[in-house]
Order: sequence, then C-alpha cells, then structure tokens
Amino acid sequence: MISLDDAVRSLANAKKARRVELAALPFDRKIEILKRLQEVAYELASAAGRPASPPWERRKG
Repeated sequence: MISLDDAVRSLANAKKARRVELAALPFDRKIEILKRLQEVAYELASAAGRPASPPWERRKG
C-alpha cells in the first residue's frame, strides 16, 4: 500500500511536470486554452443562473 507521503509527493511531482509542460507551450496555444476555460466557466455560471462575463470572442486567422 502506498503511504500518504508517497502519494502527496507523487501528486506534487505530477503537478510540477504539468506546469513545466504548459509553460513550454507557444503563446497562441496558451490563449486558446484560456478562451476554452472562459467558455466552460461561462456555460457553468449561466446554467447555475449566476451572472458571468462572456468569454472572449475567437478570431479566425
């Protein structure tokens, strides 16, 4: 059985690796991810009846 310390260490290492991976992405890809997160947050807030700022509009090209 895995110990709690080992589990926490494993999660921390995975989180660090993910941050490094995201940091290495090109700027345009980071903006695409941000826009998608805004869309999801807007949809969830709207479905719950909460006010929300609309996501940024996507530009083609």
